[in-house]
Amino acid sequence: MRRLTVVQLLPALNAGGVERSALEIAAALVAAGHASHVVSAGGRLVPALEAGGSTHHALPIGAKSLATPLQVFALRRLLRALKPDIVHARSRLPAWVGLGALRGLSPRPRFITTVHGLNSPGRYSGVMARGEAVICVSETVRDYVRHHWPAAEPRLAVIPRGVDPAAFPRHARPDPSARAASFEAMGFGYLHIVDLDGALKGAGANLEAIAAIRARTSLPMQVGGGIRDLNAIEKTLSMGVTRVILGTIAAKQPHFVREAAKAFPGQVAVGIDAIEGMVAVEGWLETTNLAALDLARQFEDAGVAALIVTDVGRDGTKTGINIDFTGAIADAVGMDVIASGGLAGVQDIVALKARAGKPVAGAILGRALYDGLIDPVEALKAAA
Repeated sequence: MRRLTVVQLLPALNAGGVERSALEIAAALVAAGHASHVVSAGGRLVPALEAGGSTHHALPIGAKSLATPLQVFALRRLLRALKPDIVHARSRLPAWVGLGALRGLSPRPRFITTVHGLNSPGRYSGVMARGEAVICVSETVRDYVRHHWPAAEPRLAVIPRGVDPAAFPRHARPDPSARAASFEAMGFGYLHIVDLDGALKGAGANLEAIAAIRARTSLPMQVGGGIRDLNAIEKTLSMGVTRVILGTIAAKQPHFVREAAKAFPGQVAVGIDAIEGMVAVEGWLETTNLAALDLARQFEDAGVAALIVTDVGRDGTKTGINIDFTGAIADAVGMDVIASGGLAGVQDIVALKARAGKPVAGAILGRALYDGLIDPVEALKAAA
């Protein structure tokens, strides 16, 4: 089999289905012994791309700017150097830049496009129908392209995007136990589970789901959300949970934390959620006048296994861990501190490890993993 050189063109490599499929195609090319190159403006997925053996070339070929057409010349120089067999455009503006760059190239690479959605009909979107082969990700997309650009019909091919069963196990996506099993398969060493219903209604709202998770995985797991008395702690731990996380009760009754840690040594952690440095309670619905750092100091020598510190303003936003906030608490106490809220990529893990002062014991990875912004292998490698 002849070794091919394939260049994919897309706007950026931050997140999304197009970006993830670009990485999957790149990995498949490398695995088959071909040379894989991706041209984009860059983004959080570049480290994962390069770790898989592909080469990234940073060019802003998808920026909505009057200067973008000038990237034709830079891309043409790059293509002359790479001598690709195939140029694969994954988006409209990069496709236009790619077509311009191909002019005058000899030998001319084959030009392929992939249509991922129902783009507005017209000349601008029509560039995606100009590939020598036009890949449509569904029959619906094929029918749409055929209707609006009928001349492309002989060149249309439907190739549905597949899924990685390790990342998307054969269960309904809302099934948390299937998700937990997939995380174990990825190599993660600890599960962090928050019972959001419990935080508002009290412990026990999702005991069945927690039991199902325990049945599907052998990973240690910590559970928080609405646990506010010794009976709730005992019931949760009896399900095979490694440790419980006390949140609202820890802020309102710090003495209870000491009592619980004495009754269940090594199995009680404290969650400190903060908004602009001030402790938030009751599922983040209330903000207190207590500084997070002051609350953390109250649990010195209390027997607490760890502090889970969350910057509420960043949680779920994928804007990056608040390293200064987390580091200040880690430096102030003698127990393990785990960072939470906003982790967006491997760079956050690297930054946490590189900071001066007492090491942060770990970081909780959530939304960025679900949204495909971080590669599990790279995250674990950075944390090692």
